Amino acid sequence: MNGLWLVAAGLKAAGFILAFASIMLIALQIGQRRDPGPFHRWLDGVWHAIATTAWCALARLATGRLVDATSRAATIGFERADRGPFLDTLFIGLMFIVLPLLAFLNVAVGGRPNLALAFVAVFVVFAVFNLTAECRVLDPFNRAASLFLCFTLYIFVPAYVLRAFADRMLHESIGHAFFESVLVAPLVFILAYSAMTFVERPGAGGGTPGPLGIKATAHAFLAALPVSFVLVFAALLAGHLAVAEINPIRSWKLLISAMVAAATGFVATRALLAAGLRSTRSMALAAACVASLVAAAGLSAALMVFAYGPALSPLNLGEVLNVLAGRSRDGAGPYLGSKFWVTHLPFLPMLAVIAAIGGAWLAKVLVIAVARRTDEPPRPYMTSGIYCAALAVLAAVGAVWLEG
Repeated sequence: MNGLWLVAAGLKAAGFILAFASIMLIALQIGQRRDPGPFHRWLDGVWHAIATTAWCALARLATGRLVDATSRAATIGFERADRGPFLDTLFIGLMFIVLPLLAFLNVAVGGRPNLALAFVAVFVVFAVFNLTAECRVLDPFNRAASLFLCFTLYIFVPAYVLRAFADRMLHESIGHAFFESVLVAPLVFILAYSAMTFVERPGAGGGTPGPLGIKATAHAFLAALPVSFVLVFAALLAGHLAVAEINPIRSWKLLISAMVAAATGFVATRALLAAGLRSTRSMALAAACVASLVAAAGLSAALMVFAYGPALSPLNLGEVLNVLAGRSRDGAGPYLGSKFWVTHLPFLPMLAVIAAIGGAWLAKVLVIAVARRTDEPPRPYMTSGIYCAALAVLAAVGAVWLEG
């Protein structure tokens, strides 16, 4: 078993989903209402942009929109999380309901009382602080209480619980560990958000202009950590399924280094692409894409050596290149084990860019074909349905080719 079947199965699943989406979009076009709605207007804007953009500028358009989308997601979902109800709900639910109940339940079944005692101290200090907050004479106590509460709730408790859960996830079934990683990721989010508050201090990058500033780079890196945490276990699960690895290699060194490499890959790719988009030179974006691939390859090789070096002893350049190329250590044939999936996490942002550019070129071909047939701008729902059908066919062809 070399793991290619897993890629083929993924292509088949994508083909079924795209075929279903194609049918739904065509049905929406047939039953279109007089008031098209926001989704129709958004699709119309996308197809109009593709139709009016020259071939030479299409890659820049697709890359720019993808970079803008990831920047907005990081800004709204992470940097400005405190401006909406998400962070407050997550923090209050975890720190004042879920984790205290789990801590006291753990004590009841004979577990360590450390976390339960920490919550008892938090509740006592919080209750006293509510009574003394308006008393200026007790300002030293209030400041100490505030510092204690912030450190305990934003750093100690999330780090303590994360370490306990992650240590268990590194030693149990990888299938269970992956699903647990989705539930534990909010703790990584809280820790990353807490770290961001230190970056906000004057002298830590605040006021550095542009996306390459220390502050913006640190924010992007921290925002990528919760996602990277889940992706590491997803990669381990993919390797487990692909080649039937009973117990993929897992350790704290692998987990931390893979998270750092994946987050760094996201930051480096976004920074290089943003620089290429800002440049007016004709080949600037192509050079940025090549530089991003080189940076991702360097991160993957470093991750391979650091995370798997002892397990692959003696480790040499040929073995590293074979694993990164999706082959067995001796280069005998394809082998998509957990090492392949984990070490390719830094490539994910660039793979998304390549997919966006390829999808934009395919959409341009479709727009030209539809415009020549109807002699009018393409209808958004119908054109999108045909586009999804074309992608479904390509996915099916790719799956058949891999299985053949």
